[in-house]
Amino acid sequence: MVSGARWTGAELRLLDWVHDRTSPPVVSVARVVTVLGETPMVWAVVGASCLARADRRVPRLLTLAAAVRRVTAELVSRERPPERLWRDSWSGPSFPSRHTTLGTLGLALAAANVLPRPAAVTAAVGLSRIVLGVHWPSDILGGWLFAAAALASTRRVRGCCRDRS
Repeated sequence: MVSGARWTGAELRLLDWVHDRTSPPVVSVARVVTVLGETPMVWAVVGASCLARADRRVPRLLTLAAAVRRVTAELVSRERPPERLWRDSWSGPSFPSRHTTLGTLGLALAAANVLPRPAAVTAAVGLSRIVLGVHWPSDILGGWLFAAAALASTRRVRGCCRDRS
């Protein structure tokens, strides 16, 4: 773990830099992009994917990962960046970013049938959270890493299930 005070200072300088250089049109685009990581949107994409391939394990995996992310967020209980940087209002713990975690995980699980480039979409969602000033950069990185770990676990479980059948 990185020392909180120094790391937060570097992150705050980065957020200030982004905030000071972000134009209103970029903020508008970030507001649209961030919707792709919202829970209802993620579930819609996952639902469409499950219907396309009749896979009922994906919603269970996403539900489990969402629950673990929520518990992690409550245990860490990290505060969000200063409100002066916010481009919208948000609530709840900051780490790991829910939009980034669930967006990355849900879109990656559904990607084979629904999205041609999930990595680009999930990168855009994560960056939108920084542009909107509602997450520390390490919240976004934590969300991506959390999702990557969940995906690796999912692939391992799916591989085990396939081998037994």
